[in-house]
Order: sequence, then structure tokens, then C-alpha cells
Amino acid sequence: MSDIHPTPEGPRYATRKDFVYGEDVTIADWTISTDGLPRYAEPGE
Repeated sequence: MSDIHPTPEGPRYATRKDFVYGEDVTIADWTISTDGLPRYAEPGE
């Protein structure tokens, strides 16, 4: 948990979770395949 930010209900924490490229990501009722998403080169690649 990090990045406290204001909301209408009061301060909230943001969350971040890292996933492996190509892994399916489930958010609530949706599952998103990441294998078709564009890749961005890391510095030095």
C-alpha cells in the first residue's frame, strides 16, 4: 500500500501489483489476457 490520495470519502491508499507479461489478470469479474498488450522496451534494450 502506498500513495495516500484524497477521495470524496476521505484519504485512501493506492495499491500496485506486478504481473508477468502474458499472465492473465483478474480484476473483479473480468479476466484480461496480457499476452496481446504492447510491450515497452526497458532502457538499454
